[in-house]
Amino acid sequence: MPTPIKPSSSLEVPTSTSSWTPLPLSAQELDLDFTLPTGQSFRWRKTSPSVYTGVIGNRLVQVSQRESHLREKRKKIASSSASSPGAAETAAAAFRVLKEADAFSSTSSASEQLADYFNAHISLAPMASSWALSDPRWRTAGSVVRGTRVLRQPPLECLLSFICSSNNSIGRITGMVEHLARRYGTLLASAEEVEELLREEEEGEGEELAVKKEEEQNEEAPATPLKPSAALSSSGARPSPRAPFYSFPTLRQLSGSVTEADLRDAGFGYRAKYIVGTVEALAALSRERAGSKSKSKSSKKSKDEDEKLDDDDFLLSLREAPQEEALRELAKLPGVGPKVAACVALFSLDKHAVVPVGKVTKFLILKFFLNFFIFRVFLLFSMPKT
Repeated sequence: MPTPIKPSSSLEVPTSTSSWTPLPLSAQELDLDFTLPTGQSFRWRKTSPSVYTGVIGNRLVQVSQRESHLREKRKKIASSSASSPGAAETAAAAFRVLKEADAFSSTSSASEQLADYFNAHISLAPMASSWALSDPRWRTAGSVVRGTRVLRQPPLECLLSFICSSNNSIGRITGMVEHLARRYGTLLASAEEVEELLREEEEGEGEELAVKKEEEQNEEAPATPLKPSAALSSSGARPSPRAPFYSFPTLRQLSGSVTEADLRDAGFGYRAKYIVGTVEALAALSRERAGSKSKSKSSKKSKDEDEKLDDDDFLLSLREAPQEEALRELAKLPGVGPKVAACVALFSLDKHAVVPVGKVTKFLILKFFLNFFIFRVFLLFSMPKT
């Protein structure tokens, strides 16, 4: 039976006093409650109000919109002579790295990795204004879901997550993705370390509530819309907030280790054969691409070939491919239909024109746009032929 890789002595363990670093996104551009727990990624746990803890690549990180984590950072930005006018107000979210596995080190800094993950180079405001002009419904909806962002996830994690999503709920998908990480990934934080972390958070939360209560006595708090996370917290399939954290397994960790029997025993059902089949197909593609790059090294031992599986070349190459080609290549993998391919293309491969169509999307199209489509078809066929 495969066992998780334990943390090595090379793990870098920042102390609990690790400073919070601002993300280059304003409150108009990022709302964590509308971005992290809503079915794009399944690796985040809401460990306290306004604070999410999760794994991105080889790093265990926290992302926060808690006011106490931002207040001091805003003061530092505002007092900096190099800061631009209004920069103090733009620090609407912050992050800190809790642990990092050097065994799978990243070439990018934590700030670069987080900015990449949240697509921070894309500004939502101009697009939202354009949508409001094009569709009056967005003028209302846009204000309710302001700050919802499309993530840019690691492609392998995103692909296997959405193979798990077939005929499934967010809670059960989260449990399946957690099983893959726990059985085949790298341990980043034990239950004891997570317990200590949450104890510190609860102490900070008490201070935050005291400040907030004092502020509310001076002015009436405005009404806020219901956050989606409130409706998603009841599923028993989710891992406990105090459970250990693991990195998502690499292709090399999965290849030759993940088995259909193990996944079926864990409740994956028919999805088990698709996960195993996709891992085998990606491993074969990775070896083929590595071999075509250097035929002179084709006599290397299989162990050396397995080392190349960490590169994940094939999926990453689809970020540069045209949209239709990327969707076509994804659809060749076991268990990947049109919706799964669209989700992976949108949430990890930079294909932002793709719209995954599921039951909810179909319902909204039929409810709000059917008459528009009928009218367009009528105009098309009623136009005189030339």
